[in-house]
This record gives sequence, structure tokens and C-alpha cells, in this order.
Amino acid sequence: MSMKIKLPSLTSRQQKIVLVGGVGAFAFIAVVVWLVLWMNADTTRQTRIAQTPSVTLSLVEPKQAEVPPSWQQEEKPPAEAQATETPPAMPAPVTPEATPAKEETPKKEAETPPAPPAAASEKAEDHIVVTKPEEAAPPAAALPPGKPELPPAVAAVQAGPKYARPFNQQDVRPRIALIIADMGLAAAATQSATQDLPGEVTLAFSSLAPNIESDMTKARAAGHEMLLTVPMEPVNYPQNDSGPNSLLVALPDPENVARLRLALSRSQGYVGIMPFMGEKFVLAEEKLAPVFDELKKDDLLIVDSTQAERSRIPALARLAKLTFARADVLIDAAARDALDAQFANLETMAREHGQVVAVIKPYPVTFEKLATWIQTLEGKGLVLAPASAVTSAVSPPAATPAEQPAEPPVQ
Repeated sequence: MSMKIKLPSLTSRQQKIVLVGGVGAFAFIAVVVWLVLWMNADTTRQTRIAQTPSVTLSLVEPKQAEVPPSWQQEEKPPAEAQATETPPAMPAPVTPEATPAKEETPKKEAETPPAPPAAASEKAEDHIVVTKPEEAAPPAAALPPGKPELPPAVAAVQAGPKYARPFNQQDVRPRIALIIADMGLAAAATQSATQDLPGEVTLAFSSLAPNIESDMTKARAAGHEMLLTVPMEPVNYPQNDSGPNSLLVALPDPENVARLRLALSRSQGYVGIMPFMGEKFVLAEEKLAPVFDELKKDDLLIVDSTQAERSRIPALARLAKLTFARADVLIDAAARDALDAQFANLETMAREHGQVVAVIKPYPVTFEKLATWIQTLEGKGLVLAPASAVTSAVSPPAATPAEQPAEPPVQ
């Protein structure tokens, strides 16, 4: 006999209450579980962060190193510098002895010490700021007529016509001006030119020469008139490099002017400048103009030694009323036979034009032949003249007619 238990049936309202209660209980349990998991996860994350090794980097803006310009580096004393036998072929510029200077446009900074002497640089490779001496030393006395010795150069930039070697402008003989280039770069050649060649021969010293002060002092004491060579941009620069602190077409004018002033400050006692290389720079009239303005301030002449056919130096110098000369011949030969031919050519050109200017490279055999040839000029009716005596400011003597062969007697 089976027994059946009959469960009481729920009313519709009771069923809804049970359903709602079940859903609510489930939702409550779910919320509790989520809260437990969330709190546990946050604790785990913080624990992991605390246990993870970490490195803290402090970023500090580095201070830019102040690189002293090459010309502000310590210079050898004169006695030590003179002991150097053979300087490098193209040395870096050496700091000249300078007097205390002040910047032309100083920046106002609280308790900042005064600028270093002579020249300063914001960036040694890209920008040069050159300052002039606060008080220039008194100029040296002009050369008395007929005295071969030149007065010693003085401090600061002292240069110009007062340092020209005396020459009799009334001399009507054809003039030959000889300029020895690249002086100061090789000790032996510089000493030979200074001691073995007569004072009428002009010596052009490189502004990059390491011992330029002492070398130019000796040359001046020997009676030589002097020029200063300034590196300028050549063709195919920088493969064909004219050296540090060259005047470049791509540089702004103030930078080129600053580089020029730096070169001029290397020494004193010269009458003007001559380009070193510069075949490209002398074609840019707009770049030459500010350079000529600076040369005019010191009454310096310029000798165009570039042999560039389209050089703008003569035309612009006339426009700026700047004294100039142009080299007619470049003697860069070491062979004796070639030298004899070139010397004979100088004689012919001097007679045809009244004067001739030759720039000569310093080879030992050249000096030997040159000294012998110079002794023959007076007997040929020619005169050796310094560079300052054959410039645009001087009227050349009348050309001498070429000697005609004597006609044979009439039979």
C-alpha cells in the first residue's frame, strides 16, 4: 500500500515572493564575492609592486662645457718658441700676446668677471668674437728716409703705411717688387729669407705661424717690409683646405670680419695683407666689401696674389679707395733653369710696364739663385722695390722701350 504525500500548492503571490527572494539572495552573494576578490587583487598588486626591484633616475640638465678657443690657450714664452727648429707645415693658430681688453658689446651679468684678453669665443669652432684693446699703445715712429732698419713693432694691432720701407719715388728706373710667401711656417726658410735677402725684398708672414711675433721682429730688424697673409676660401674647399679661421663665402659677414680681426691681431709692424689661397673668396664682391671696410680702418693695403682672372679685388679696391697691388707672376719652381727663365721674364715685364710684382715660394735653391740675380739688377738699369712702392697709390715710372739691336753699318 503506497502512501502519497501531497505538498501544499503555492499561490501565485507566494511564488513571486520566493522568486524575488532567490534572486536577491543570489545578487547579494555575487556582490560579496566580487568585493572579496577586488580587495584581494588590490592587495596582491601592491605587494607585487613593493617586491619588484626598481631604479630611480634623476634627470639633471648637463652644463655645457666651456671650450677655450685655440688662441686663448697657453702660449710658449718667446725663448722657448724660438728654440723650435721646424714648425708644422700648417699649424693651428697660437695665442698672440695681448693686452687686457673689453668686449665691444658686453652682456650684463651679475658680478661676472671681465672678458679674457684679445679674443673670446662663444663656440670655439663656429663663432669668433674678437675684441679690440682698451688702450692702444702709442704708434711706432715712421721710418726716417734712407735708414734701412725698421723700428720695432709695438703691442696691439699697429700696422699700416708708417711701417713701409722708405723708397725714393723719384727713381725713374723700372721697379721689381719681390714678395716671399709663407714666411713663419718653416724655420729654416724664414731665417734664410730674413738674413740672406736684402731688405728691399718684402716678406709675407702667415697669420697661422707659431712664432710670428719673434720672426717678424727679426725680419723688421733686418730692414724687411712685411705683409700678413690671411687664409681665405679656395676652390674645392674643404678638400682644398686653407686652414683654420679662414674667411669663407658661406659665413655671415660679422663672422668673416671677426676672423680677419683675429688674424690682424697676431702681430704688428706690417703694411698690409695678402690672401693665402682665396681663389674662390676673391670672386665674391659682397664678401670682400666688409673685409675692405676693416682694412680701411687701419689704412692697410692688400696684395692680390691669387692669380684668379675674375678676382674682384682690383675693382672693389678702386671703388673703396683702398690701396692695392696685384701679383703679376707667381714663382713656384725649384729648378734652376726654370728660375733663370722666370727672372728674365720679370726684367722684360718691368721694362714694358714700368713695374712688376712677383710672389715667390720659399725654396732653398730659389733663395740662392734670387740673391745672385738681385745683385745684377742695378747694372741692368732696374731697381728692387718694396711692395708698398708698386701699389695703386703710387704712379709707376714710364715704361722703358725695348732695346733694339744695332743696325749694321751701310756698306
